[in-house]
Amino acid sequence: MRIQPAPQRSVRGTRLLMRPLRLELHGFTAFREQVVVDFTGADLFALSGPTGAGKSSIIDGMCFALYGSVPRLDRRTVAPVISMGKVEARIRFDFTVADREFSAVRVVRRTANGASTKEARLEHEGQVVAGDADGMTAAVEHLLGLGFEQFTKSVVLPQGEFARFLHDKPSARQELLVKLLELGVYEGMRGDASSRQSAAQGAADQIQRQLDTLADITGEARDAAAARVERLTALREEIDQAQPHLDALLRRCQGAEREAAEAEQAVEVLSAVAVPDGLVDLSRACDAAEAAARTSAEGADAADARVVAAEQAREAGGDMAVLQRLLEDHTTRTTLSQRMARGREVVTQKLAAEERALAALNAAEAAAERAAAAVSAAQREHAAHAVAATLVAGEPCPVCLQIVDDLPSRPTPAAMETAEAARAAAERERWEAAAAARAAEQDRTKVEQHLDLLGEQLDQVEQRLVDAPPENVLAEQLAAIAGLEAALVAARKAARAARAAAARARQAAEEARRLRDGAWRVFDAARDT
Repeated sequence: MRIQPAPQRSVRGTRLLMRPLRLELHGFTAFREQVVVDFTGADLFALSGPTGAGKSSIIDGMCFALYGSVPRLDRRTVAPVISMGKVEARIRFDFTVADREFSAVRVVRRTANGASTKEARLEHEGQVVAGDADGMTAAVEHLLGLGFEQFTKSVVLPQGEFARFLHDKPSARQELLVKLLELGVYEGMRGDASSRQSAAQGAADQIQRQLDTLADITGEARDAAAARVERLTALREEIDQAQPHLDALLRRCQGAEREAAEAEQAVEVLSAVAVPDGLVDLSRACDAAEAAARTSAEGADAADARVVAAEQAREAGGDMAVLQRLLEDHTTRTTLSQRMARGREVVTQKLAAEERALAALNAAEAAAERAAAAVSAAQREHAAHAVAATLVAGEPCPVCLQIVDDLPSRPTPAAMETAEAARAAAERERWEAAAAARAAEQDRTKVEQHLDLLGEQLDQVEQRLVDAPPENVLAEQLAAIAGLEAALVAARKAARAARAAAARARQAAEEARRLRDGAWRVFDAARDT
């Protein structure tokens, strides 16, 4: 990774220098946790470390904060910049341009289809210069005077890209160098000089053409021209003296011509004046249409009044939703009562089963105790065998305290085997009886808990039904409200039809008035012209 000097450009002779101040990375490529790189006071620095330590990621973080892309990645994707196992990457890059501080912040978050930039802003002195990804990139390009491609070729060259810059097309290298060295000012100077040259050449050509037209002027020609000017001046004075009288005569002539033309037009118009055909019929049709419009409007008003009355009646009928909920509560109460009755029967059954299981457990425990007593009696009867079973070669005998050389080989008495087998069987039966008793208790407890829950639900329903009307009264009220709503729907429908009819009648009346007034205007225009 090669780092070039920050971009510089001139504005009215001032050099604008970009300097990094601080870079903050969190969840960005190699930096899973938050890392802060402080460049304050560093005029020259180097990044060193083993492969994969994150040297290139620091430079990538600067590029991504400014332009939303990394030279090593496809500019259309941002998902690879997020560290493995992280859901988002946060980058903040503080820098200065001509001693003005800026902060570039971008946040990339994973999505179902990859990742997207959820936050992007460029700030200056606490003010947001740009608040979205595209606007921020455009603001950075305007601020630095470099696009992403130029920035990664002149300021930050990715690994292996320096040779590509050297071997790039001459036109591309020329464009970049012209922008970096501000050689465009010379192109502007050339244009200005060319414009000035063209203007000066045009003025010179004009003067030359004027000189060419005056080449044949002599002294006799100038004297003849002067004499002609004197004659023309005297003639103009005579014309000026006679002009007022000529203007008066012209005005009188024009006035007479206008009066004659107006008289001819009046004769033609008056000869054609006649009462339009059908004007009486139009007037009658207009009156009938206006009467129909008034009748329709009154009908629409009456229909609106019926709608208001129906709405008031519906509002007085009560809240249908509340009544429906109360009717549902009646049904729920009946259902819960039936379920509780069945639940009590089940509890009784479960209690009987639990008592049987407890009785079986008590019997099994008594049998186990008897079997244990039988084992103890057999052990006492065959104590020598029990002592022999505890002997260890090389250890003293617990009875005679002599060292045991060889372990005696004695078969287990049949009585002891029988007692041990009976005790094991009794223990199994006791364990099974205890498990059955616990299961019976759990079944009974589960049913009782469910019964308690039903009781709580029934209590809640009973509280809501306090002072509520009986079920049949609620059904009658709901039927009445349904009838009121149907009447309201019908009234509104009739009102809409009446308003539509009134609108059609009003339009017909307006059309009749338009036709009648148009006929009268034609007659008035012909009469008054």
